[in-house]
Amino acid sequence: MKVVEESLYLVVVGAAVAVLFAVFFTVISWDKVAAVIREVVRDIEAMWRFAEAL
Repeated sequence: MKVVEESLYLVVVGAAVAVLFAVFFTVISWDKVAAVIREVVRDIEAMWRFAEAL
């Protein structure tokens, strides 16, 4: 019975996360999301270059 409870818990959590993502991407425009992703990638590249310079 514990396996069923854990599976049900995972399904409920997965559905909740999907709904939150749907709401988030509906409220936020895709241009802003793309800009954030670009800045994160640029920051990761800068950290990578810093680590290589050490």
